[in-house]
Amino acid sequence: MSSPKIEQTEFQCVGVVLAGGQALRMEGKNKALQEYKGRHLYAYVLDAMSAVLGSISINVNNNQAEFLENDLCIFSDAPSYLKCGPLSGIMTALNKYQATHSHILFSPCDTPLVPSDVFGVLVERARQNPESVFFMKTESGVQPLHAIIPVTLVNHLSDFLQQRQYKVMAFYRMIAAEEIHWDDESVFKNINYLEELS
Repeated sequence: MSSPKIEQTEFQCVGVVLAGGQALRMEGKNKALQEYKGRHLYAYVLDAMSAVLGSISINVNNNQAEFLENDLCIFSDAPSYLKCGPLSGIMTALNKYQATHSHILFSPCDTPLVPSDVFGVLVERARQNPESVFFMKTESGVQPLHAIIPVTLVNHLSDFLQQRQYKVMAFYRMIAAEEIHWDDESVFKNINYLEELS
């Protein structure tokens, strides 16, 4: 049975933790499953999102059994988008949820300090302007993977990827995405190397 179509005026948001990268700077280890201060990296983002949304999935391509053991909803990148960088998970998620949700709240798995307030602001802005894409920005630069995207943009992203363009910010510029400034840039500290886990 196919999923029911959402009503145009209905705001239904699902969270997606992006954990499908190759983690080359972590010697190929699954970044999401590395321990940071006694917990898996993804668990911090999952908790922060859970304070705002009731439905959250994890986009992961490796070690899926370890996530399933914890009763987590997971999905892997569609084969046709595997080499598109972070847009792989974003595109796959838009395809997956376009029939059942109006928006997807995204976050990378490697920012354990991000608070739920960040996600709350993104969701609130999307409620006020449901046709726009919003992402976070600090004084030091953009945080394009902390974002909320309406599923109606799935075809725009598909066309973008077919042109072999894989830069998130290039896509955001094309669709006139809006930035949200956040004063405390320390909350977006991302863990890229094994030595940063200690």
